Amino acid sequence: MEVEIQKGIDQLDNQVTNTINSAIQVIQKSVTEKGERLMNKLNHQTAWLRKHLFRPNILLSAVEKHVKTTSLLYSPLRSFTISHFPSSGNDVNILQPLPSVTLNEILPIGDLEIESYILLLVVIACLDNQKYPEAFFWAQQSVSRAHLLHISTDALIAKLYFYYERAAELCKVTIIDQLLIAHTTATLRQANETKATLTNLIVRCYLATSQYSVCEKFITKSLINQSVSNQQQARYYYYLGRIQCIHLKYSDAYDSLTTAIRKAPQLPKAYGFHVCVTKWLTLVQLLMGEIPRRNVFLQNGMLKALLPYYRLTQAVQVGGLEEFKKVVEEFKDWFTEDKTNGLVIRIRQNVIKTAIRKIYVSYSRIGLSEIQKKLQLDSVEDTEFIVAKCIQDNVIDAVIDHENQILIGKNTLDIYTTNEPQIILENRIRGCMQLQRDIEKAMIFEDNTKRVLESGAYFNVDIHDNGIIGDMH
Repeated sequence: MEVEIQKGIDQLDNQVTNTINSAIQVIQKSVTEKGERLMNKLNHQTAWLRKHLFRPNILLSAVEKHVKTTSLLYSPLRSFTISHFPSSGNDVNILQPLPSVTLNEILPIGDLEIESYILLLVVIACLDNQKYPEAFFWAQQSVSRAHLLHISTDALIAKLYFYYERAAELCKVTIIDQLLIAHTTATLRQANETKATLTNLIVRCYLATSQYSVCEKFITKSLINQSVSNQQQARYYYYLGRIQCIHLKYSDAYDSLTTAIRKAPQLPKAYGFHVCVTKWLTLVQLLMGEIPRRNVFLQNGMLKALLPYYRLTQAVQVGGLEEFKKVVEEFKDWFTEDKTNGLVIRIRQNVIKTAIRKIYVSYSRIGLSEIQKKLQLDSVEDTEFIVAKCIQDNVIDAVIDHENQILIGKNTLDIYTTNEPQIILENRIRGCMQLQRDIEKAMIFEDNTKRVLESGAYFNVDIHDNGIIGDMH
């Protein structure tokens, strides 16, 4: 039994080592052939490796095999992996600063990229083992020479900056200035993936410090390329939707948040991201006067994480002001942690509007004092003002008899005699057409297109200045 277990462990170790070797080969091939699409494979390999970096001597063997002994990083990196990721478990927390790579110390083609990837694995391992200061230290070393990496490794550079910001956030270190400089460099180099990643990281830093005005100016002027990965596009639209919601642009926020969910990986993947987006999307719908569908909260076990927002939706749906106050008070800490308490307070007006509309449908004539009692408002004067605002916003079709303090309803208008159904249908058609365009843009075609003839032969198409030349074979 023990022999079989040891055999399985050895096989897994060999698989991890082979995956690291394969990732290094992908980097070398990407640099020599200038193929950015190869980096997609590297991202999948890195995601799998992350689950196995805790295994003994994995990082040490990677450093010894793939980092040149003449490199400035070899000795300190090897010492660090021995002391912090050993099989025995001795821990050393004192790190000596490493020299930066200057233009006179540029390594041969591919070596610098390989070192950066090994550094990335070390940073990931430190973060997963909650060694945050060490992770931030090595992340600093990796991004300090990111501008020297080949442009074909754009996806690798983006990963380096992503974990650099994550380590800084966990260490509570502000790096917004460094990110802005890196964003300018990425824009000049036309490194789209790095630029999109840095845009999202900068916006995240601004939102963390509640700098909404600065954040809006930055994100509206830093549009991302549609060729970047869906993960970065999803994050971009999520942050954009949050900013638009805060600035009362609810329709735009709804479109952005819906796009973020569509571009994110399907559940159960990216569970946390789906929960965050759904929270904001629920609030946006409530602020727009809409009620989210119940199945939104029940998909893939999200009800527990979305319970405060589900209860909030129920309170708005029934128009119960007292129930709304109870939910807000009960889940006050949840809303504060999610930074949505300001939006929740805005929803109170929608709860009152829903309740007044229910009263309007039920009664053709009703006194304002009765409405005050039902809604538990402060005074009849406040009730009169709120009802007048509902009439102005076309929530109800009624008039107020100010002399007798009575609300008199008019004949209810059939919605199908208006253009509202047409507007809803147009919005659905527009959404379907946009989805089709996004799918077409996301399709990947081979560079050398082969056309299959009816005879079964292949025809290679090559375009030259003087026409199209084809070779049959």
